[in-house]
Amino acid sequence: PIPPPLAATEVLTGYLYWISYQGNPLQRLGYSYWAESCYEYIRPLMGRVQKTLGLTAAQMTFFVAHADIDEDHSALVNEMIAKKCRTPEDWEDVARVMETSLRLTWRMMDEVVDAHARLLAGQSERGAFLKAL
Repeated sequence: PIPPPLAATEVLTGYLYWISYQGNPLQRLGYSYWAESCYEYIRPLMGRVQKTLGLTAAQMTFFVAHADIDEDHSALVNEMIAKKCRTPEDWEDVARVMETSLRLTWRMMDEVVDAHARLLAGQSERGAFLKAL
């Protein structure tokens, strides 16, 4: 069985749902802005993670599939921001969500690294399911 998400993952997910349902609807584009265009920056990291954990491309399907698709999505998000953000408040809302979601994602990745270190140190069985992949 796969364990429940780490707390930081639930916080990020909950935040994205929250900002999608309340406030300025354009604010959600702040997350999409960086999430759809980050692959050129995280591709080297993904390669190291794949090598370190001994994963195959089939075990990283989300990242592999999205890397190409998100190039088109990035252009669409940029276009939508340029067309729909008309007031300083719109731009501020998009920027706030971009920064907040980046910080929350960073915390999530820190928590993943800590969980992996505990697994390697034999202090946790949380990620033991990975061996079955």
